[in-house]
Amino acid sequence: MPIRRPRSLRALAVQRRSLAADAAESAARALETIEAELAAVDREMIALAAPDRTPSASTSLAALLEAAALEQAGRRERSRALAARRSRLEADREAARRDLDAAQAELAKAIQAVKIVTP
Repeated sequence: MPIRRPRSLRALAVQRRSLAADAAESAARALETIEAELAAVDREMIALAAPDRTPSASTSLAALLEAAALEQAGRRERSRALAARRSRLEADREAARRDLDAAQAELAKAIQAVKIVTP
């Protein structure tokens, strides 16, 4: 959407309000996306903590122990990776919340400006 030069103070205020509304909507969508990613990481961490296989009666104890050790090592590595991703997402969520707050404040100012210049 090309930005046109407004012809009046009111048009400028309306244009500012429109841009501020777009920015606030975009910030809200970004926050929703991050929240969804965090929920997915949480679900994956929960699934990782729950054992998902049962041994058969014919499996030897040594084979079970070896498989359990390998599985545990893989789970620890995956758990560390998920924890790191979760930490980054939490930082992104805080930044997105600040962006949304700033965008909403700018939108409120823009709405007020339109009210002031509208007779």
